[in-house]
Amino acid sequence: MTMSAMNKAKIIAELENMVAARLFSGQPLFIGLWDEWDVPFILEEYGLLDESEFDAISECTSEANAERLLSGYVKRAYFDYRKAAKFLH
Repeated sequence: MTMSAMNKAKIIAELENMVAARLFSGQPLFIGLWDEWDVPFILEEYGLLDESEFDAISECTSEANAERLLSGYVKRAYFDYRKAAKFLH
């Protein structure tokens, strides 16, 4: 294994650890999250959220429920992206 391949593997492992810590440990907020209401726009832009789901999220106006509501969609997007990314390598 070359040095760059080892570095890439180490980086990927570290990113996976960060995802697990933020999405699945119950800690508040996502890494780098500035405004939780940007999340549905980002997910829709990348085809990870359909229009009806986007509309349902948009109708929720409670800030206190934003992270709990969005968490499930972000977790699903993560798994969908991982499945798709496997076929790109």
